[in-house]
Amino acid sequence: MQADKQLKVGIGDMKLTRGEGVLVTYALGSCIGLAFFDSYIKLGALLHIMLPERANENDPNLFKYADTGIRETLRKDVCLRYGEKPNDRAYCRRCQDV
Repeated sequence: MQADKQLKVGIGDMKLTRGEGVLVTYALGSCIGLAFFDSYIKLGALLHIMLPERANENDPNLFKYADTGIRETLRKDVCLRYGEKPNDRAYCRRCQDV
């Protein structure tokens, strides 16, 4: 495996890949690594969750927490499935309620 095909997922982070690539995370310790795979569009995702819930609404890192990280990962998957832009919440109509 070539190093350029490895996507490293940091603590409180999430990465997506389609086609080729390997998702890797380190230093899980008491954290949780959660893998997703959408067989319809061949999309894989890896989420490195640090804490169960986002108590501070001002924390912009949604992937750090289980309650917001899982929802955001699924939202991005739904957007990509329908060919919409996952980083533009206004544009991605189908995934507003995910």
